[in-house]
Amino acid sequence: MDPDNDNYDSDAVDEAILASFKANYQKRRRERWGPPITVNIPQELYTRAQDHQDQLTQEERQLLLSRGDNIGKAFAQPNLVTDVERNDILGRPHPMLYAPVSSA
Repeated sequence: MDPDNDNYDSDAVDEAILASFKANYQKRRRERWGPPITVNIPQELYTRAQDHQDQLTQEERQLLLSRGDNIGKAFAQPNLVTDVERNDILGRPHPMLYAPVSSA
């Protein structure tokens, strides 16, 4: 679109830019955090998982896992979370990105 053209519609351009931004944002979000959470998990279950992990039932663990992301896994089965998953949850870079470089 050429702004010097009489048919130029700045509102249409703004809408196209915004739509593109939203699509890219959603794509990056899905890549990092997985699909949007569609399961309603009560806040009390998160608190219970944090404070009384040993008292969770298998059904409660399954509900937390149904989030389909590393956070759900961390609440449901914290002992099975890998270092890479833990770094992802905490927003840290992959360990290989900050591993010391050995000199030869």
